[in-house]
Amino acid sequence: MHPHQCDQGIGTEVLGKVVGWTFAGGVRSIALDVAASNGRAIRCYEKVGFSDVGAIWRPFSFPTGTGRVPQTAQAVAENPDLAFLLPHIRKRHSGWELRFRRMEIRNATPKATHFESSRR
Repeated sequence: MHPHQCDQGIGTEVLGKVVGWTFAGGVRSIALDVAASNGRAIRCYEKVGFSDVGAIWRPFSFPTGTGRVPQTAQAVAENPDLAFLLPHIRKRHSGWELRFRRMEIRNATPKATHFESSRR
């Protein structure tokens, strides 16, 4: 989403409609994993009715263009482009891992349906 479209409820409205259509089609639950560092997305999912049901760790590769791959958490902290990841990454023998939040919604009408009438 373009930055000038953020914080207007557009993503929440669209997600709410998609969840509503999905449930209307007979699906009983939806689960997804969102990067723990993506607070804006987590808040959007929560507004629609998703619950945070736990954390999982997945292999992570640093984005290209960030310089050398850091070897320590200190090196991550010292890189202004990567420091925001520090609370959400860990180093393992196999490499870096990124924490994700597992979000779920079950058998419910999404909370965001109230946006449909309020945005017209």
